[in-house]
Amino acid sequence: MLDAPLLIVAPPGSHVSRLAAMLGQHTRAHDLPELNLFMAATLGGVGEISALSDGLTTHGLRRAIAAIHYGGQTDESIAAAGRWLERRADWSGVTLIAELAQTLAPKVMVSTETAVGWRPDFIDRLLDDLPDARLLHLVEHPRRWCQDTVAALDGRLFIAPDYKDYAVNPPALDPQLAWFRVHANLAAAGALLPDAQYRVFRIDDLLTRPETAFAEICEWLGWAANPHELEAMQQP
Repeated sequence: MLDAPLLIVAPPGSHVSRLAAMLGQHTRAHDLPELNLFMAATLGGVGEISALSDGLTTHGLRRAIAAIHYGGQTDESIAAAGRWLERRADWSGVTLIAELAQTLAPKVMVSTETAVGWRPDFIDRLLDDLPDARLLHLVEHPRRWCQDTVAALDGRLFIAPDYKDYAVNPPALDPQLAWFRVHANLAAAGALLPDAQYRVFRIDDLLTRPETAFAEICEWLGWAANPHELEAMQQP
């Protein structure tokens, strides 16, 4: 029986990739880029969403396939990964995750999901498709995230409605609303899961007491927390 994947969930720009890379140094784990598999029912649907936006939605997915099935992340292997995904456009996200988990076994797949928190139906699809998934909910004080978000959106002609306050006229940029919305959606989903599947992790703990923080995560996951493993996770 394969171990359930570990998904680190948070709003975009919340250090999730850094944490995934750190956990991926554990001998039990293999970290992957963000896959964005729960935004649609099939891989083809995810590809359509990516094509309608900036094309980056499937960037991590293509890099993961290139690394696992084509031996690296070159332009050629990423293009081949794109064709690999096109041939499997009717696959569901969970079918692909099962295939990746089988390929990576006995290591546990560690990935990030910054899209699922935006919409309850994304979270519902994740939990319906992966009822045994373990969710590590990364949280932090909103000030840093809001400041970085304002800077990232500065000068853009289009700003997604999620980042605007429509209680004022004209609508004003207020990333606090987006921060609260994502975390509230994730917390509501987590409240329905047993403690063994859902855990809140403060980024401040990683910065101020990394060894203790990693030891606590390892204990939750049932991984070894010896000095060698704890040191490796601090050197991604």
